[in-house]
Amino acid sequence: MPGPSARPARSGSGGAAEGVRAGRPGIRRRLAVVLVLLLATGFGVVSLQAQHHFAAQRTGGAQLSLPADILADGSSARTAWPGWLASMFFLLALLRLQRGPPEPPAGLSPAERLTASQIRAGLRREYLAVRVALVVVAVLATLDTGRAAVYAVAAAAGSGDARGTVVATVVEAVGLCTATVILGRWLAVFRAQLRRLGALDEPLRQSPPG
Repeated sequence: MPGPSARPARSGSGGAAEGVRAGRPGIRRRLAVVLVLLLATGFGVVSLQAQHHFAAQRTGGAQLSLPADILADGSSARTAWPGWLASMFFLLALLRLQRGPPEPPAGLSPAERLTASQIRAGLRREYLAVRVALVVVAVLATLDTGRAAVYAVAAAAGSGDARGTVVATVVEAVGLCTATVILGRWLAVFRAQLRRLGALDEPLRQSPPG
């Protein structure tokens, strides 16, 4: 017959197992952060090596294709502006969204011919599309930030290729990060408006307008 001491041991084991399970999400998040940092750093290293390779080829008199020529130049005025242009576009969209309720989604049918349910379904599709766009912009910003960090370290270590393009690389990365933040804010405001409309509580699939 087991004594009373067996129960506390069993309870302690269960508590330890629950603690391990509770800590798994935090471990996964930390591992994901480490993986992202490694990927971004690796992208920066590969980018710098590609620039050095193609720049050496061009110096040797080789005729490069346009993509190879861009890689040989690294970041410059012709590559640093897209993130800032996207930031301006997203900022204008955010200011317009904050002035009032969301507009009916653009489509083949006029808004006046759509039912309220169909309008909400269209807004949900727009919301999902922007979520995908946010992921894409965030990935680009993360990779470019890792690239900027690698270039800054390499420039400090005396790399001529990195030293000549590090400023444009940082400007390019900051532009993409700014675009990510503004688009994330736009998505948060849009999500709050959809919740007030009850649009996020319905299934996405709706019947087409009659």
